[in-house]
This record gives sequence, structure tokens and C-alpha cells, in this order.
Amino acid sequence: MNGQEFIRQALGNAGSGIGWLAGQDTAGVSVAGVHIHILDHVGHLYADRPNKLRSVYDAIDRLVGWLKKKVDKLLIVSDHGMQTTETDDRKPGVHSWRAMISSTESGDLPKSVFDVREWIEQHTVTTESHSEPQTDVAAPREHLEDLGYL
Repeated sequence: MNGQEFIRQALGNAGSGIGWLAGQDTAGVSVAGVHIHILDHVGHLYADRPNKLRSVYDAIDRLVGWLKKKVDKLLIVSDHGMQTTETDDRKPGVHSWRAMISSTESGDLPKSVFDVREWIEQHTVTTESHSEPQTDVAAPREHLEDLGYL
């Protein structure tokens, strides 16, 4: 596919994930997360083309800005960093250990992606209990799982 079609599809997928998060907040879910691949993909594709890379980052920034207005709290974590051709790295566009973490919460952030779960648990008050599956939906759980709803 051409680059324009790839970006269109990738932004559509990213928008779906970001919209899903807003929907979960509206539904009162205390902690929800998605893995959005677009920045990883364009980091590999456009590592040596900073203008194209910047345009995608700007689009994602606008989507995250929209989400930030919809939710009470937001934590963004990359699963890894990206090396670029603007450094003396011999392998541009490969993964690095420089993950990024950002939050609307004040104070210290997790030091690494390995500290995120504990940080979330310390910053989240939840009354939800998942010890017993509960549903009032008139459909068998197995059927809902097969459809991908659970």
C-alpha cells in the first residue's frame, strides 16, 4: 500500500483505541489501557524522514489532546524507545531502552515500564472487584468470549 493509505489506516486504528479509552471512562471503568502501534510503525518507516515523522506525531498529539479533555487521569507509556538517524547509531530505527512515560498526575512518574503497574495501583482508587465474573447480559459468557466482547 502507499504511504498515504498506510497513515490513513494507522490513524484510524489509533483513533479507535483512543475513542475506546474515552468510552471506558464514560462507562466508569477505573483503569483501562490500549496498545497503539502507530508511533512504533512510523518510527521504523520514517526514522530518516523527520518531516513525515513529525506530521504523524502531531496527529497523535491532537488525538491525545482530545482524550485528555474526556478523562480524569491519563498515563501514557511507550513499551520502548526508538533510535534515529540523527544520532551516531549504526542501526537507525531500531528499538532502544529509552521508554517514555507521561501522565496528567503530578509528582514522580514510574522510573521504567517495569514500575508502571505498581505506580498505577498507588495512584488509582478502585472499588471494582473482579473476583467473581458477573453479568446481567442475556447471553452465555462463552458466546460473548467467542465474539471478542469478553
